[in-house]
Amino acid sequence: MGKLFSQKRYAIPLLSFVILFIIAATTYLFRNAIGIFLIDHYARDQHVSVNCLSFDIDTQLNIELKEVCLQAPGIRAKIEGALFSYQKNALYASSLIVHHTLSKNTDKASSSIAPIDITSWKLPVNLPKVSIDEVTINSDVLRESLNFSLIQPTPDSLKFEGDIQATLSLTTTDDGSEQSAITADIKWVLSEVIGFVSLNESQLASLNPLLNQTSFMNTQIITHLRFDGNQLSSKHSFDTSFHYHHNSCSIQPKIDGLVVANFSLLTRQLSLDISALDTRILLGDDCLALLPQVPIELPNVFSLTSPTPMLVTLNGAVIPSLSFTDENKALALTLIDLGISFPKEKSPIHIVTKLELDGELNLNKPAKPSERLARQSPLSSLTLSHSGYVEADGQDWSVSQIDGVINVQNFTQAGLTNKTLSMNASGSISSRTGITMQLTVDANGLRYLSPEDASVPITIKSVQAALTLSGKNINEISVISDSTWSQIKRDTVLVNKLSNRLEGNVSNFNQLHFSGDSTLSGIAINVPVKQYLTFSTIDVRHDITAQRTSSTLKSQHDVSVEKSLQFTVGQSGQQINLMMHQQSIDSLQAVATRFLPELILQDGTLNIDAQMKSNGQDLLASIELVNAGVKYADFSASGIATHANVYSDSAGLQLDNARLTILNADTGVPISNIALAYSIKNNSLKVDKATGNVLGGNFILSGFWLDNRNQNAQLTMNNIDLAKIVELQQQSGIDVTGSVSGTLPLTIKDGKVNIDKGLLKSDSAGALKIDGNPAFDSIAQQQTELNYLKDLEYEKLSSKVKLNTDGLLFLDFSILGKNPTQQQAVNFNYHHEENILTLMRSLRLTDSVQNQIEHKIKKGGEE
Repeated sequence: MGKLFSQKRYAIPLLSFVILFIIAATTYLFRNAIGIFLIDHYARDQHVSVNCLSFDIDTQLNIELKEVCLQAPGIRAKIEGALFSYQKNALYASSLIVHHTLSKNTDKASSSIAPIDITSWKLPVNLPKVSIDEVTINSDVLRESLNFSLIQPTPDSLKFEGDIQATLSLTTTDDGSEQSAITADIKWVLSEVIGFVSLNESQLASLNPLLNQTSFMNTQIITHLRFDGNQLSSKHSFDTSFHYHHNSCSIQPKIDGLVVANFSLLTRQLSLDISALDTRILLGDDCLALLPQVPIELPNVFSLTSPTPMLVTLNGAVIPSLSFTDENKALALTLIDLGISFPKEKSPIHIVTKLELDGELNLNKPAKPSERLARQSPLSSLTLSHSGYVEADGQDWSVSQIDGVINVQNFTQAGLTNKTLSMNASGSISSRTGITMQLTVDANGLRYLSPEDASVPITIKSVQAALTLSGKNINEISVISDSTWSQIKRDTVLVNKLSNRLEGNVSNFNQLHFSGDSTLSGIAINVPVKQYLTFSTIDVRHDITAQRTSSTLKSQHDVSVEKSLQFTVGQSGQQINLMMHQQSIDSLQAVATRFLPELILQDGTLNIDAQMKSNGQDLLASIELVNAGVKYADFSASGIATHANVYSDSAGLQLDNARLTILNADTGVPISNIALAYSIKNNSLKVDKATGNVLGGNFILSGFWLDNRNQNAQLTMNNIDLAKIVELQQQSGIDVTGSVSGTLPLTIKDGKVNIDKGLLKSDSAGALKIDGNPAFDSIAQQQTELNYLKDLEYEKLSSKVKLNTDGLLFLDFSILGKNPTQQQAVNFNYHHEENILTLMRSLRLTDSVQNQIEHKIKKGGEE
């Protein structure tokens, strides 16, 4: 019994051992299948399955994993050559290959990401250290595979080396709360990231401007990430610069500093802080050369700052402040409360912000400043302050609540200078509702020097202007312009006030049409005799059309001087036309009186048609005067007519073979049928020949210039009736017959005329009878030999003529004949001196008195 009991006692443990051995052996033999079964069973809820598994366990509990193949939705992974060392508590793998494929499921993935509570996360103390020699990741979103190695330098960190340079750690905070967070430090280059991403042709084309910036694309970026389960924080530091060309403008941004980004899983908001980022933008000289006519020293270095973090959500972004400032901090463009709503299926992108532009700019120095101007003029500067609200909704945009002021001090540019200039703008502009704008200009102390005549400036005391723009469509804008100019002066001309009003429209920023009026009042002209010619008003009616694309400009200006002198100035491109048709001569009396108070215009019409280039060249003018009459002091002329075609060339004004006729003229000596052939040569007027009837005969005057040059001419007298001469002097009791002819050589020097060695001779024999002339009888009583002249039949009569420049006339008479009554031969010589100007004035005295009487009678009749 005892022996049997002893055998039974050892049989049970032995049986148990055998059973365990069989189970262990079976498990070991079928380890791969059992492992696959267990993994599939417990990972079924995570949709994870095992496709292959091969491992072995040695006696020291080291596990050799030859291969394992795992599959989950969109992911396949394979681990090869893995070894778990129990003694070292380390896991080593030769290779990990991951394949990622995009899901074909058309259902949109949820954008919601729930926060994860990792604040209390702690890794197990006995967690084995992991080391993988080669990790390969293939994905449909990658152009090529990612390859890197993975090691675990510390129990709570992983280090990636290869295509990814990063360290991933599980850390705790330093504030004593011991809350856990996942941190990562990554070094990366944008070009490498884009090189791994699979992009189609259109996406690559859109990124070309960025991809071409080699320096920027190859800049190393150091990123620190921290994830606490709710918020993902990142800091990115880099230093880069690159060149960007837009058309012919070269832009060189330089970016250095730190960008801080915080993304909250709870609020789904991204906070972006660039306050520690130093961004400078350098504009090349070629950018500023695009604005050659802008007389402002434009800055070419700007800095971009945003002191307050930007907030980005799934729907949009808000930027509290974004400023562009030049390097001297003199000019700043600031966007305030910039809001951006991202586009949706039926809603385009929407942007709204307040814009402020403030600062001061220096004006360019004149290209060739005079030394005197440089000493007297302070530095020119421009200060500006503008604000408005900008809104963009897809293709629609608007700028509202515009409020701007520009002040300029001591402006000097292109010959124009002014002491103060102030401009104000207000209103709104919209692509949908059109435009409503008001602009005002107030300038004082203006001075302009023309390049053609820099010695005579134009000065203007002040200018006030107002411009109103309105329209329901920005392509159809109505414009109203009002301006007032005071005390405009140039040399000897002064305009006390110029008022102008224009109304019109601008179509498609291309075609414009304006019409309006200008009034010049208080015009004064200082003439050489130290007197002022004044005009009360000059009215001008304007009609202007222009087209920008074709660079065409047409205008017509109807001018009325004191409502009497009227003419039209037309302009088409570079061509200017002046037209004056059927202008009544007597209607010009008010204008003529300003110049010559004693001039009286009578009858006749004036026609002028002239064309010229806007630069004053290529003048072609037709001037016609018909049946005009004038009186000046004691002189008068009637039946004046002429027609002349004047033109210009490089040498000046020219006129060929024109003719002026005067039916009657009274200079003290009646003259009729006057004909003057005249011409203009290089701006100088010449009388080629003058003829006319005088004192029963005629005269011929040879050519002479009317430009004060020293010259000689000749006056030829033919068949001058001696009886007409006696009749002209109104001497009673003297009868004479016969005529004289001769030549009078004229010398013109310094604008004054003299005659030397002139000679008049009788054309044939004649007779002289004196009977009852008191003056002659008085002299004959003292000189009895003069009585032979009372009845004289002369054979020859002549006189030498000399005229001084002061009007003193010398006559040396010689009469050869006989007295038939006394049968006495007569040889009479007589020297006579008289001021011809005084003589002519006395001869006109009777007519002058008569004219005054007629004028008073006419004036009384009008009253």
